[in-house]
Amino acid sequence: MTEFTEVIVYYKDDCHLCEAMLAQLDQLSQQQSSPEFHLSLRNIEDNDHWFREFREYVPVIVVNGEEVCHYFLDQEEFNTALTRKS
Repeated sequence: MTEFTEVIVYYKDDCHLCEAMLAQLDQLSQQQSSPEFHLSLRNIEDNDHWFREFREYVPVIVVNGEEVCHYFLDQEEFNTALTRKS
């Protein structure tokens, strides 16, 4: 059984930074050289807690419970987080 790293993206609708980051993550997920991960999307407008916590920082990537980057995808940091043991 393959283990996947959990990646959560906190985003909001009509956010060009969010759209760009999600497109980059989609490209990464299709690369064979990239570690496999399971992507969950969470719209901050659907949850008051998420909205209060992340509204100034979206999009936010959380890998195995650790905030890795916000606004822009830092691919080096993201890859490091994917390979780090949880």
